[in-house]
Amino acid sequence: MLARLGSLTARSWTTFLGERRLTQGQYAVLVALDRHGDTVQRLLAELVAMDACNIVAVLDQLVDRQLVERRPDTDAGSDTGSGSGSG
Repeated sequence: MLARLGSLTARSWTTFLGERRLTQGQYAVLVALDRHGDTVQRLLAELVAMDACNIVAVLDQLVDRQLVERRPDTDAGSDTGSGSGSG
């Protein structure tokens, strides 16, 4: 019974992400930005448990889809990410 429930949950989650054309990593970034607001890339990577090198590619994909925008953070010397509100 638990295996069946797990299978249904996984299928439902995969469908949810697929309908939105998102990967699990992209979704995690969007949720983190929604919860924490503008965030520097290094902290964002920590929040979603992603390697800092990989967060750049995920943000690039989200920027291309206009789901987030990237702005220079003059204080930290890196970029910040923020939700665009258009998704």
